[in-house]
Amino acid sequence: MAEMKSNGIIPDQFSYRICINSYGVKADFFGLENTLEEMECELQIIVDWNTYAVVANNYNKGNLRDKAYSALQKAESKIDKKRIWIAITICFPCTAGGQIRGQEAVGAPNVELQEAY
Repeated sequence: MAEMKSNGIIPDQFSYRICINSYGVKADFFGLENTLEEMECELQIIVDWNTYAVVANNYNKGNLRDKAYSALQKAESKIDKKRIWIAITICFPCTAGGQIRGQEAVGAPNVELQEAY
């Protein structure tokens, strides 16, 4: 990030998320949190649900359940509810071995793809 800034390149949401994830992979939660705080302070950057989900995933892998839960709450507050049901419907069967549909598992409303996008 420092090199980007020194070359006059302003980091975007995607750059910050990659950096956050790389800190998480290395289990450097101090670096992860500092990068997230920096991102939250940047006025031109919108911290979306996906960023908080990446943070939560990394906390979860590091067995930091309370921090993961807090990050998921932030993600939930930023998400479009229709889109999350679509993501769950698509992703959940993959992680559950395809044995149940996501809507059946979580009681999701029946949402048409066209409506959400």
